[in-house]
Amino acid sequence: MLRNLLKGQVPRYELPAHKENILGQATGTLVGGNLATFAPLLCSQVNEIGQSDIILFVEEVEETHHNIDRLFNMLKMSGVLAHCKGIVLGDFTDCENDVGYESVEAMLRQYIEPYHIPLLCGFPAGHEKLNLPLVIGAPVTLDVRADGATLSFDIPGDQREIYPREIIFQDAEFAECLNIQPSKDTILVKLYWRLAKAELLESSLAELDSVLQTVCTESNRFELTYWDYTIAEASSYPATRRGAFLYQRMESICPNSRVTKMTIKHEIIERYTEKQPGYRVLMICPVRE
Repeated sequence: MLRNLLKGQVPRYELPAHKENILGQATGTLVGGNLATFAPLLCSQVNEIGQSDIILFVEEVEETHHNIDRLFNMLKMSGVLAHCKGIVLGDFTDCENDVGYESVEAMLRQYIEPYHIPLLCGFPAGHEKLNLPLVIGAPVTLDVRADGATLSFDIPGDQREIYPREIIFQDAEFAECLNIQPSKDTILVKLYWRLAKAELLESSLAELDSVLQTVCTESNRFELTYWDYTIAEASSYPATRRGAFLYQRMESICPNSRVTKMTIKHEIIERYTEKQPGYRVLMICPVRE
């Protein structure tokens, strides 16, 4: 995805709803980064908060909730939050909960609510396997809605919708519906097909390629499981054809990797497909030596 960005394809990220989100719309310049690195710069000569309309992004790794609270309070006391038109919270990886809040997002929301600005939680950037590129310093538009959120860059280029993949173990209800017990390395990819042509939508294809490029740097053997919810189709042939496309795509993107097993399952889960008929699911499981 970073390569595509450098070639002029500008992502427009479409994110799922999050219970700690605060609804609203905002535009501004995207600033921020790792919280422990960013906060100490506020009193230095490289302080990048030089304008009033900013969209702040922060993420963190291996910091306790207590330290994250302290660092974010620094942003408040230094006046940074007063300059924010919106805030994006990324990944908080391996952060020990030592203060009793349900999550980092719930803890930080208490700082943000009084400013009446939109808050987007759970943006996949930071120190996880999926680390989506952000253009720091670019003008962006943030739109947080009840059904999800959009983060778009207002810069020249070919705009492409990107639907970040989900790690299936974070969706216990969905995993239960599929009757699986995923491991931490398991990756769930949402796919959106043009069913009549067995073609993926361009945004979904780009997201699939991005995921494959990421996982192939971490392992070279995989098992694939593809769920194709055959509701109105008379035979399994269309589903098999879509499964074959995914197999070939992985071989193309990851020529040095090997698919040790490919399973196509035909199951009906209407609650996930009735509003999005082209919606299907691919599960990628690295095989450890």
